[in-house]
Amino acid sequence: MEKERKNLSLLIKGFAKEVSIYMRETWEAPFMFRERQLHTFFAPVLSQFTDVFLMEAPVQRKWSSISSQQYNDSHGWVDYWCFYRKLVFLIELKHGFMSGRFGTPNKNVKQKWAQAIEQLDVIKDYADVQSETSGGAFRIALQLLPVFETANDGNPRLVGDREKLLEIQKTCMEVLEPNPNWSILWILQKSITGPFEYINGVEFYPGIIFLARVSEIHKKGK
Repeated sequence: MEKERKNLSLLIKGFAKEVSIYMRETWEAPFMFRERQLHTFFAPVLSQFTDVFLMEAPVQRKWSSISSQQYNDSHGWVDYWCFYRKLVFLIELKHGFMSGRFGTPNKNVKQKWAQAIEQLDVIKDYADVQSETSGGAFRIALQLLPVFETANDGNPRLVGDREKLLEIQKTCMEVLEPNPNWSILWILQKSITGPFEYINGVEFYPGIIFLARVSEIHKKGK
């Protein structure tokens, strides 16, 4: 499991590099959007250190805990199917926002986290099959939370405040259920934290919190 967490760290470092280049060229924060835009930055990194990968990979879902009236069939998709060193990784990516002022996950963040966990729970049978034809399979719920701060006066308090950002990260680890078992904090370089002017005010992004729950499925008999 430790190697898989290390691979996640490499993925996030690569993501940070790609995003930093984009921000310096465009002066736009791509993580202010949603999941679809994030694929632009995750995909190039995955292509560098996986053997092969597929976005929006079709999978069989078993909706045992969800009303059949809500779903017409058992087909679905997982954001990333990756094959690396004979292991399969099934990654479900979610996006949210973390208010630096309140410092705790809001209802929307909690719902998206729970949704990612559920979406991976219902493909366990599919993951079992994948593990039988490989060296094993990992289901990974991955949530990206940009920490934002509104500072119309141009003087944000959180930019460069490592201790406060770590405190917010710790709160996320404790509040979300089930608890993440991996996390990393990207503290943005001051030159790209802002200001970003929007209709509702001026915002800064001092950091991004990445949270994951990694579930391993072994081959039968192991």
